[in-house]
Amino acid sequence: MAERLPFSTAHIRWLNQALRAVELFQGLTVGDIDKLLPCIGFYRFPEGHVLIREGEREEALFILYQGRVVISRRRLLRTQVPVASLLPGDFFGEMAMLNRAARSASATATEESEVFVIQSGEFRFLLERNARLAAHLRRVAAFRSFELEQKG
Repeated sequence: MAERLPFSTAHIRWLNQALRAVELFQGLTVGDIDKLLPCIGFYRFPEGHVLIREGEREEALFILYQGRVVISRRRLLRTQVPVASLLPGDFFGEMAMLNRAARSASATATEESEVFVIQSGEFRFLLERNARLAAHLRRVAAFRSFELEQKG
């Protein structure tokens, strides 16, 4: 089960730096990030916890702060095949959140992990007011979708 954690100033600084380093968020201003903070949760997930299940329609984006997460896809006979291993600073879940589509892969913590979670509602509100940012995010999500299809 996930445990909600409090934010510290150090977490917020790390998150600001992480968001600026991630291609998906490079178009965000300091003001945009400040507007996002109230809709970001910070959680600890135990080893083996499935954060995202392939096929589900949950709309949230995850940024890995600490730990490891494996991305996998279902294959024949429902076998999960790993397609990516994520480390702190990596993000996942953006394709389903941006496209309001079913999750294209599963994400599982392979060790205890701390993760920032951005729920889609506030993020969508930000995108509706910033067409340039929305277009940028869709391009990045389309490219990642293409990469995922090539791997699996």
